Amino acid sequence: MTECTIIERYGGHTKEEPLTCLEAEAIAPNTCVMEADSPFFGYYNEVPSISKPRYLYYILSGYPSFESITRATHNIRKQFHKSFDAAPGTITVYGTTYQVIRIRNLQHYNDIATLQNLYLQEGIMMKKKTKKIRHAMAMIKLRKFFCLEPLNHGMYFDHVQPHHGYFMIPDQIDWEYFKQITLEVKYDPEFFHFDGAICFIYECGEAKDMIRIYRENITPEELKAIRDKYYKVMRF
Repeated sequence: MTECTIIERYGGHTKEEPLTCLEAEAIAPNTCVMEADSPFFGYYNEVPSISKPRYLYYILSGYPSFESITRATHNIRKQFHKSFDAAPGTITVYGTTYQVIRIRNLQHYNDIATLQNLYLQEGIMMKKKTKKIRHAMAMIKLRKFFCLEPLNHGMYFDHVQPHHGYFMIPDQIDWEYFKQITLEVKYDPEFFHFDGAICFIYECGEAKDMIRIYRENITPEELKAIRDKYYKVMRF
């Protein structure tokens, strides 16, 4: 058996999901944290009985850089000895855009405020309580590193997060077009339940576009079938 080569690339990720503000007792005083009501909306709405992962969005004050958030996260890991993943980005809800840190893999609600306070100690300022938001669809754009396990023909599995697959597309597409073609893909009654998002990575000085597919325990064969259906709808 040959050893699999894992590649790491910087890039971006765009998706749309409903968010709700957490109650004040769960978070640091005078701050705002939103939680995804239904992460991987396109999958868990169709398979509602499965336990959902938790995705949190710390709302920030100002415009901290990717570097400052990445360095703060590195420093926090030295003292916060629990698993979590952080990625900076923005959310747009009700026409307002907020700077955020997306947090996933926290195991307990009482860790939310602890982690917020550690970011505050690193100079990452949190936005004071905003208007109450409940079950509002938000456009989420993240900047992150992708850790990818190549399959073949421009397909990848995520080496860190289970159930994530990716495939390359030749051109950039916008979110509205992506939603339209995803509905067409899902019209097929023989097709799999899945959630989709659009991504890109930087490679060899270029931005290369991808579609992310989330489906629990997705196989290479399922990923290829979904990819081929997208290609057919998009006429690639």
